[in-house]
Amino acid sequence: GFLDPTKNKNGKPFGLFAALPDGTVLELGAADKALLQVIHNAPQAAAGIVDLYVNGSEFKQDFKYREATKFMLVPAGVALNIAVAPGTSKSATEALATFTVTLTPGKSYLAIATGLIGGTTAENPEKINTAFTLLTKEDVAYTSKPGMTSLYVVHGSPDAPSVDVVARGVGTLVNNAPFKAITNEIMVTATSYTIDIKDSTSKTTVASFTAPLTGLAGKSAVVLASGFLAPVAPQTNAFGLIAVLADGTVIVLPAAPTATEAAKNFEGFKIFPIPANETLFVNLNSDFAINATYQMLDITGRVINSGSLSLNNGSNALELSTANLEVGNYILKLSSAKNVSNVKFAVSK
Repeated sequence: GFLDPTKNKNGKPFGLFAALPDGTVLELGAADKALLQVIHNAPQAAAGIVDLYVNGSEFKQDFKYREATKFMLVPAGVALNIAVAPGTSKSATEALATFTVTLTPGKSYLAIATGLIGGTTAENPEKINTAFTLLTKEDVAYTSKPGMTSLYVVHGSPDAPSVDVVARGVGTLVNNAPFKAITNEIMVTATSYTIDIKDSTSKTTVASFTAPLTGLAGKSAVVLASGFLAPVAPQTNAFGLIAVLADGTVIVLPAAPTATEAAKNFEGFKIFPIPANETLFVNLNSDFAINATYQMLDITGRVINSGSLSLNNGSNALELSTANLEVGNYILKLSSAKNVSNVKFAVSK
């Protein structure tokens, strides 16, 4: 911009701007501003579409369940009265609920609508109050390091117990998180994962999802448990996982394959050349994105080489080193959480 806009026919005034990896452009340097992203994750039918008002002025109209704003500059250092009203409202006087927050200048925040209007402790198996509320989180990242994705995991399912969140082949990302919990930043490699949601008491898998994070290198995402674990009419929004990006994009994570479906992953894979020399090439079609491991065993069953694999949905071309293998016959063993498959190969020099 121009220090004196009048010298360029009243063009844009001087300012500093930041361009995020997702294309979002943010104005910097406003000492009285904070960054805020708002997410609607309240699954109740009565709150399916709401209007938001801030200090009596319209802020967001027709805000739908599982919708989100991008990060926006909002007033900081002053009390903000946030009113949530029905989607048919005319003013903040029709509010279903009101909240007052004061944001710190220069900070970045999440604000997540969750719970049930008129909710009590009766809806939750651990007797946590499910009343409609606005969860906030300060100092959230809206970018990440190259090759990495920054995650914030939110338990937003009112009738679900405390849960563990486990990434297959990686380990536990979240341990014993109750309803309304928000984690600190979790930084993971930007690749595809299979996520298991487990009851933290019984360790029973509640649901499993595929999280394709390959395209989110350098970005952040808020992953929310959403909906009802056991929906009863009129509360028909079923349990699921959604990922919200910094630009407001909402991705519904697909269900992971069942045991029967996952077994299809390793049927009919091809290896070449036969015999191998320095490298064994593997062509493999997978119906799902899935984490796997490989082992190269000699004829006595001794493991010579091993490693992890991240298979994409569709065609996969893998290169496995055989440089340290002596001339002879071997077995390639591919394993996932649900399936194991073996094929014989030979090595010559």
